[in-house]
Amino acid sequence: FACINLFIGFFTMLPLASTDGGEVLKVVLEEFFSQKAKIIFKTISVSFCAVISAILIFLAFYTKNFFLFIAVVYMIFCAMKKAA
Repeated sequence: FACINLFIGFFTMLPLASTDGGEVLKVVLEEFFSQKAKIIFKTISVSFCAVISAILIFLAFYTKNFFLFIAVVYMIFCAMKKAA
């Protein structure tokens, strides 16, 4: 159970638009870069979403765990919806 809790904690701190880390990043960017914060946030969020998606797709093929595909689709959908 400890590994699951660590993974969930790590995942929620990623700077994606739909996670707590994304909310923290958005507040910090608005404080330091008030005019370009939205553009910077979208760029960072989409970049991290692409990297994490690529890793999860690789893991899904490697482990033959198709539930990871569901996680990738959900993550991409939530990140793009919230970043828009």
